[in-house]
Amino acid sequence: MKKLIVVLLSFVLMIYCNVFANTSKNIVVENNIIPVIYSGKYYDDINTAKITIRDFNVLNGLKFSFPEGIKIIAYQIDKVKGIEGIKEGFVKANKENSNPDLNTISINGMKPIPHKISEITFSFQIIVSPEYNGDIFLSVDQLKEGIVIASSKAPIKIEAESVRKTPDERKSPETSIVIQENYAGALEEKSKLILKTEYENMLFYNDFKLEVLEGNIDVDYEVKDDMIIITINKRNSDIPVKMLLSNVSIYFKEKEKLGKYGLYSVAINSAQLNEQNNIISKSSEAMFETYSIQKKEFSPTFPINKIKVKKDFICVEYHFGVAEERKIRNNISFKIGSDIIYIDEKERVMNAAAYISDEGYIMLPLRDFVEALTFDESKILWNPNENRAIIAYGVKLVSIALNSKNMIINNNEFVMYTSPKLLDNKLFVSLMDICYAFNIEYKNISWNSEKNIVTINMHEEEY
Repeated sequence: MKKLIVVLLSFVLMIYCNVFANTSKNIVVENNIIPVIYSGKYYDDINTAKITIRDFNVLNGLKFSFPEGIKIIAYQIDKVKGIEGIKEGFVKANKENSNPDLNTISINGMKPIPHKISEITFSFQIIVSPEYNGDIFLSVDQLKEGIVIASSKAPIKIEAESVRKTPDERKSPETSIVIQENYAGALEEKSKLILKTEYENMLFYNDFKLEVLEGNIDVDYEVKDDMIIITINKRNSDIPVKMLLSNVSIYFKEKEKLGKYGLYSVAINSAQLNEQNNIISKSSEAMFETYSIQKKEFSPTFPINKIKVKKDFICVEYHFGVAEERKIRNNISFKIGSDIIYIDEKERVMNAAAYISDEGYIMLPLRDFVEALTFDESKILWNPNENRAIIAYGVKLVSIALNSKNMIINNNEFVMYTSPKLLDNKLFVSLMDICYAFNIEYKNISWNSEKNIVTINMHEEEY
């Protein structure tokens, strides 16, 4: 009998848990559909997300909070049950119910109807910062609960191919840029799309070509004030547009430092507001309709007019034509304090002798040692502006700077055992660091402490 009671109680408890597990959530998105809201666009009719809140403490009111980069234009109460003091209708976000950034809104003055379950359905009209992409999370402070209410993505997808150039080249190689709408109409008539490089001394050549690959659209394009400006004259179809910019190249007014330089989409016009902070004229740039010059309180705009499209659009680096993978295969030996180095038992004189630093590291003259390792097949350049040595050997590119522990190998950064030193106008690097740069493993290195001789044996095993 006891077993039967235990079984029955377990069955009842299981049903209770299953039923209430599915109804315990206080916030739900309408039809469990997460809408997409396009960043930087200002559409009153489509920038909406709907939720229903059930079974909450009405007397505490409701405070909704969105993340930074989201602004509430207004909310619509679509349905009310079990609550007095509020009614269905449209309410604009203002100084009385919102914070200055317009990303929180409060609703008070509600009273519960006895023996009724409280339920409200809201539609939020929101706008998204031009640089915001991803899930949009709404939290309800009183419930200590939240939910993803929508997601955001850019209205226009821009993809660019990276190009490489040396600091001495004034013109970059040609590249291409693809521009594609994520929905038909993102490029509205009379709107603009503007592309700009990272610095003003990088100028676009005006001999690039624009081709419409998909859709039917009439555009003008030009290079003006170091920017590519594409103006949409007329749309003739309702399918997403895809355009190709080919033969794009950059002119450098000055010799540029080593590094990666980005491509940006920018805005030069600002949305116009009236005294009530309503947008009466959107910015004409397709991805920045909500851009304003200044950050204003209780304003449905953002002071953002620049989005990075490609962080490594132009890569300024030393490169040496077609390269291949090359391995170190020769034996090396040298003695501390001596300027003689042996390469496969053949003697060679270095410009300086190896020594042991105060930290206990074996230090070698960089140029001499690398040339011994690579049979003089490497190329070593010195950048005096940055006190940096650039070593190229096959496909390997190693960058080492004086007094810095950061070593860059093929664009990947590594921390060295000790920083390079300058003695008698020669750069010295630790043995372990330069061996690491050339993939020479510790097992290939031997140390004779009695004779102070280092041997690197690469004949026994390739790696």
